[in-house]
Amino acid sequence: MDVPKWMLIADDDPNDRYLIGKLIKEGGVDQELVYAQDGHQVLDCLHGRGNFTDRPSGPPAVVILDHQMPGLSGLEILRQIRDDSEFELTPVVIHSGQMLPSEVRQAYRLGANAYVEKPVNYDDLRKVFKELGIFWCQVNVMAGAL
Repeated sequence: MDVPKWMLIADDDPNDRYLIGKLIKEGGVDQELVYAQDGHQVLDCLHGRGNFTDRPSGPPAVVILDHQMPGLSGLEILRQIRDDSEFELTPVVIHSGQMLPSEVRQAYRLGANAYVEKPVNYDDLRKVFKELGIFWCQVNVMAGAL
């Protein structure tokens, strides 16, 4: 069984990208972290084009995707991921600082694997992203890896 070598963290805020990556690594995740700051970069990264030609091969273990991204919204990115046969089974976790029930429902309708509210308290944020990384990169078995 092939274990994915990387995960994608997409957030337009550089501080959030750094912090999410740091917290995920605290959980002992071995996968390389690749970062995108807008919706177009997410798609470029997945397809290994532009600034992402040197990203690890294969699909990511998980895409951690900010709901409110510039260029393309998190939901539009999710829609494009699910419409692409290469990534349709790739786990996608949407995160947001503000959870509107209609947006959460829409994310699940489009195929999100999880929707996580970003806590404002550091200890809660640490727990959420540390456990998220452990689950999706160490516990979960990806369909594409079988």
